[in-house]
Amino acid sequence: MNAKLAEIMKNINKEMTDEFEKKLSSIPKDKLTKKIYSMLLIGTFISLSKNCFSDDNSVARELVKYNINETSLCGPEYKFFGKIVDLWSEKKLDINDLKEFETMYNETTGLAKCQLGQPINDCIVISKKYVDTE
Repeated sequence: MNAKLAEIMKNINKEMTDEFEKKLSSIPKDKLTKKIYSMLLIGTFISLSKNCFSDDNSVARELVKYNINETSLCGPEYKFFGKIVDLWSEKKLDINDLKEFETMYNETTGLAKCQLGQPINDCIVISKKYVDTE
């Protein structure tokens, strides 16, 4: 990859992670659930329709999975986002949940090499500042 293209990709990745952090920091810790976090993380990289935010979890899950299927992703990105949808719940997000996301990231073979791999990891790392660590 030439230096100019590498710099462009670095800037795009930074913009995505900055936008993610801005949105995440606006949610009070006591209101941050695994579902909200999952939707925010996925929505940083995939365009989600407003219907994806349905209060009916089964409808929301299916709509998000549809959006994932309709987006051009590499195999590991597709697997990772699909796993996230399967994990969400109304449980308050905590540091152990972030460890679960980190483990899932690390166990998704090839994800780090995908275009979205590094920004996904950066978002998970940034998230540690915004959850209860107790």
